[in-house]
Amino acid sequence: KNKRGGFMASEGFDVLRLIEHNRSCYVSSEFVQGSVLIQWLKYHPNVPKKQLFSWMYEIMRQLALFHRLRGRPCYQYVNPYSVIVSSEEKLYLLDAGAKSSEILIRKMQRKAVRENFLPPKEHIYRKASEALDIYGLGRTWQYILAVTEPDPPLTKREEQKLRKIISRCLNRQSKHAYQKVEEIQKHFPAERMKKTQFQRRSKVLAAAVILILAAAVIKAKVYSGGLAGAGRQNAGVSDASPRGKEEKEETDDSDLLKFDMGMVCLLELEEYAKAAGYLEEISRYGADCYAAIARSLEKDTAAAESRKLEEALIRAEKNIPAGREEVCLKGLIKGYTLLDTEEAGEEIVRLGEIYLRLGGEKGGAKEADKEIMEAVALSYEGMDKKREAASMYEKVLEHEDGNEKREELYMKMTLMWEGTGDREKAWECCRKGIDELQESAKLRLLYIRLQCMDTSVGREVCEETIREYIKSMPKLTGLEEFKKLQREYDIRVEGEEVWVGR
Repeated sequence: KNKRGGFMASEGFDVLRLIEHNRSCYVSSEFVQGSVLIQWLKYHPNVPKKQLFSWMYEIMRQLALFHRLRGRPCYQYVNPYSVIVSSEEKLYLLDAGAKSSEILIRKMQRKAVRENFLPPKEHIYRKASEALDIYGLGRTWQYILAVTEPDPPLTKREEQKLRKIISRCLNRQSKHAYQKVEEIQKHFPAERMKKTQFQRRSKVLAAAVILILAAAVIKAKVYSGGLAGAGRQNAGVSDASPRGKEEKEETDDSDLLKFDMGMVCLLELEEYAKAAGYLEEISRYGADCYAAIARSLEKDTAAAESRKLEEALIRAEKNIPAGREEVCLKGLIKGYTLLDTEEAGEEIVRLGEIYLRLGGEKGGAKEADKEIMEAVALSYEGMDKKREAASMYEKVLEHEDGNEKREELYMKMTLMWEGTGDREKAWECCRKGIDELQESAKLRLLYIRLQCMDTSVGREVCEETIREYIKSMPKLTGLEEFKKLQREYDIRVEGEEVWVGR
């Protein structure tokens, strides 16, 4: 039983048992009961700091051993799905070559996973290299720190050391980037760590908590235009003193990490008080704007001073830090939804279209894209642009799996098309939903209404539709919506016979 009172299912996994002998390393496969790390952390967010550090070090240690196998192979899939927590709470790397691992490998190859644990320009898990393994290690550490609350909390000294280590894992183009996992082990902060396989402890792995929450979710992408002045404030400023330049870079890093942390709390974790706390410490990047959004959401009220928020949103758009375009656009859209004005709706549409063009892709393959597309569709509705709203809802539908949500989208699309006067398109959309969602009473009732309200449709056609739907779904006649239709259109049902009076 997990600490939240629910149960976490245990599964069987083929894992790698890496054995070190002198400077050589050997591997065998072993079957263990347990769960993937990403699932384990979901149910165990409160982790003793000692255990947290130990696990982070253990992932790095096993990866280093894997790189020492004959032929110097690279692991390729370094992320929280490839780390297995056994029932004894020991960590193992998944045996990616085992037949039983195919389902997990397919999960790792999904876009949402790839974008979070591969560098921005690496779109698929096809190349294996030590540099990519190191990058995946840094992202995995970030994810662990993002979803856990160490007890006791990380110290500022730990945070500072961690920030440097993780930055060197992720900044592959930097001259200070790590080339081998062994290099990270040497710099990994520790208090006289013992050389036992599972007891290497470190009192350092903390600074990531600032770098982390953000990095696990936020990808740096090249902005494809459309926002005025984005990243302008990041232009290089020369400093005659190397020390001064170093201090400036430290300040820049610190502000960006706080910014990332605040935006993740705002957009992903919905921890609005924390988000405002981080963002209010920064005097640039338009952070005060996102802090105001967080404060409004924290109090569950519309923005108190809409004019000020509108001005802040305009200013924030001009001060987007380089590499944060996607997350800032999402934050700006969330801010405009608080204004509830026609002008705000137009801004949501404009920014949403820019967001969906990022990276040259259609958008919609991620949860975030669905959220943005729905915001755009609702804004189109508010602007009485029903055709555009219907088209945007159709894009959301392409990436929605849940039947309940798909039913809602079919209904919205049908009503939007009907509102444009394109009844054929509305009927076609509704019929498509009925064919797909065989248990949907709502869509059947909507289709009956569309036919009955159209005076150009013969009543015998309406009667045949109602007869067919009642036969396939007898419970329709007992629903309040059907009784309402009966009163509106004088519908009578007697056994298998149906009459529509008007």
